[in-house]
Amino acid sequence: MNFHFIRSLVCLISMLTLFSCEQKKEEQELEKVMYYLQMTSKELNNGMKSVEYLKEYQKQKELIFITIKP
Repeated sequence: MNFHFIRSLVCLISMLTLFSCEQKKEEQELEKVMYYLQMTSKELNNGMKSVEYLKEYQKQKELIFITIKP
């Protein structure tokens, strides 16, 4: 009886260890995804700022052209 108890206990500990390792892997994957999303968000924001800058530049360029040419 003592042998079966120890064997069951070892099995339980190894299952918990495996579960813990799997959970850590999932957390690491989630952190990678979150980092990727943050970087993508920053790139999108920078892209939008660039688009807005180019639109503003185009408007100013048109205004300068209109004021120079009567």
